[in-house]
Amino acid sequence: MRTRGAMLAVVIAGAVLVGAAAALIPAVSSGQSKSGTAPEIVAYVNGEPIERGEWQLVYRKYRNKEQTLDALVRVKTIQQEAVRHGLLESAAYSAFLDELERENRRRQTALDRGEWIAGPQRFSAVNYYDNRQADLENRLTELMVRTRFDISDHALENYFADNMDRFARKHDIIKLLKVTVPIQSDDLDGYGEARQTALDRAEALRGQLLEGAEPQMLDAGRTESAGTVQTEVIDETNYRDLSKYRNDFYHAALHLEPGEISPVLEDQGMLVAIRSLSREAGGYRTLEEVREEVRQRYIDHLFDAHIGALVHAAKIERLPLYGDFQ
Repeated sequence: MRTRGAMLAVVIAGAVLVGAAAALIPAVSSGQSKSGTAPEIVAYVNGEPIERGEWQLVYRKYRNKEQTLDALVRVKTIQQEAVRHGLLESAAYSAFLDELERENRRRQTALDRGEWIAGPQRFSAVNYYDNRQADLENRLTELMVRTRFDISDHALENYFADNMDRFARKHDIIKLLKVTVPIQSDDLDGYGEARQTALDRAEALRGQLLEGAEPQMLDAGRTESAGTVQTEVIDETNYRDLSKYRNDFYHAALHLEPGEISPVLEDQGMLVAIRSLSREAGGYRTLEEVREEVRQRYIDHLFDAHIGALVHAAKIERLPLYGDFQ
């Protein structure tokens, strides 16, 4: 699940783009580079140029001009919306480069003084571009939540009712204690004997489980060959792979009630015995159980719908330079 909070984690802690001062980027009125040469333009989005330098930053990720343009149309649309709401003074790429230079200069000054700084000593254009855009999108979302979006209880209830399947737990959460004994054999001739040795060891450990031994008290020995004791969880994120690639293990776990212990079985070339520690039923959950997740997803939905409408309405002009890319 993508959330604005998760995206904000992309921005390195303590280095949220030089704070509020860097959020307002001085406009570049000339539209020229520092050398005085007019920048090469690949396309325009609502009259805002996509300069070659910015295009190349994004193009290196997609290596496809149509996907690059789609991504940059969204970027420019968000930047233009941020300008309209006072979060940004300019959506120009030259303004970004000026801000990058100022931030790196600030970092170098701090280092020269022996001060601690969060994040890298110096930002590359690629990293700073991504961090800056993520931060901008988060701040714009927060502004929309305060001024535009309806996230009242009634709105959340309606969204939850329409999307209950998305918030349902698709599989029980099964927590297991697993005792594992490897079969120590390097050749086929000795495999039978090695397997029997491992089986005897696994049965002994299973016997201790049946007698109620706590995990830390199991006689698993100090070496991996003597056996290991671990916990494992089966849930909606991994049950499909387990049922496909570790079918015996999965079905044994599936049919255990909490406290029950399986027979010794083979799993991934080793012998294991498992005890079910706990089980939380899958299925539909109440709004109160998932309220924060519902809220975050609903905000994402509103933001994406708002920006999507602006992207759809954007006026895009491709210039001849666009044709130079694949």
